[in-house]
Parts: sequence; structure tokens; C-alpha cells
Amino acid sequence: MLTSTDPTLLTRMSTAADLAVLIVDGKSARGSHTRQSRAVHLLAAMTPAGQVAAQTRVADTTNEISALADLLAGLDIEGSVVSADALHTRNETARHLVQERRAHYVFTVKANQPTLFRQIKALPWAQAPRLFTEASRAHGREERRT
Repeated sequence: MLTSTDPTLLTRMSTAADLAVLIVDGKSARGSHTRQSRAVHLLAAMTPAGQVAAQTRVADTTNEISALADLLAGLDIEGSVVSADALHTRNETARHLVQERRAHYVFTVKANQPTLFRQIKALPWAQAPRLFTEASRAHGREERRT
């Protein structure tokens, strides 16, 4: 019966090809907040096709940053590219992925890392070739990705 299966065993069923790219994101489970407890917050690693490769609950006493290593612990991510939002743009996270897990990373950089943000903004972006541009409207805002 699937409900009695150990989730770590299901995680191991993914192949290396399935895990070539992983997108890490956290979400609070809607409707899970009660008067006695905070909302359940989950951190997941997904493939570009939307398959959940791993998921963990973020403890109430911590945050997503410390849960990332635990999330990826059961996965063979050597050679994989792990993408995460600006919350995870930290030296410790990059070091863990590259040195300990032998993976690559793509992080979003925002003003939460002011020095890095300034350095990136100062790069000669006008000289970079534009390989792809997409404009869309979602969640009440217009987005343009180049």
C-alpha cells in the first residue's frame, strides 16, 4: 500500500536523468494554520516537468535555509543544476552544493545580497546576447524574462 511506503524509498526511485535540473521552492500549505499551530511550511525540489523529487516539512523553529540540505540529502544530485530563489543565495548554500554534493547552482540575486547585487548590476549586460525573451501576465503582475 502506497500510504505505508517510506517516502525516502520513493525518492530513490528517481533516476539521475530525472534529477538533472531541480527547482527548489517553499510554500505554506493553505488552510493548515490553526490557533494552536503555525501553517505547515513545505520545501520541495521539483523537476522542470513538475515531478516532485523530494519534499520536507520546514520545522516551526527554523526556516527554508537550514532545511535545504535535508531536502536534498536523499537525492543523488552530483552533476545536477539546483535552482533556488533569493532566500537561498548564500555562500554556505553554494559551498554545500558545489563542494559537498558536487552539483551546480543557479540562484536568484536580489537586494538581500547588496554587494553581490551591485556587482551583478555593474556587469556589461548590454553586450550579452539575448537568447530568449518572454512576456507574461500572472498573479496580477506583468513579467518579462530575457
